[in-house]
Amino acid sequence: MNCYDAAREAEAAGANITTLTQVLNEAGLLLSQAEFAFSGGDFGGAQDYAVQSQSKLGDFVSDAEALRIAGEGQRNQDFLINVVGSTGGTVAVLVGSFGLWSFLKKKYPSDGGQEIGSAAV
Repeated sequence: MNCYDAAREAEAAGANITTLTQVLNEAGLLLSQAEFAFSGGDFGGAQDYAVQSQSKLGDFVSDAEALRIAGEGQRNQDFLINVVGSTGGTVAVLVGSFGLWSFLKKKYPSDGGQEIGSAAV
């Protein structure tokens, strides 16, 4: 797996890839400097820049994988909070409404079906 694919997968999982992007930019800059040195005939400098670029990316894929896993975990946690929280809130409202209805029914019992404001005959 190359570094760009690893970063893309981490981002797709919801991870913050700002640090990964920064590392990719730094490695790309070093590689550009290596190519420039090579085109100018400075083969030793080109090799130094290329080695520095590779060392920047040494743990990149494993770091991206860790961020991807953390992003997926956060997404799963957010889903559970939203679903369980919404379900729990709905149940609490229903139970509270039933309890209030029961309390009011006991406090104000029915008077035989007579509506308020109607005259008793």
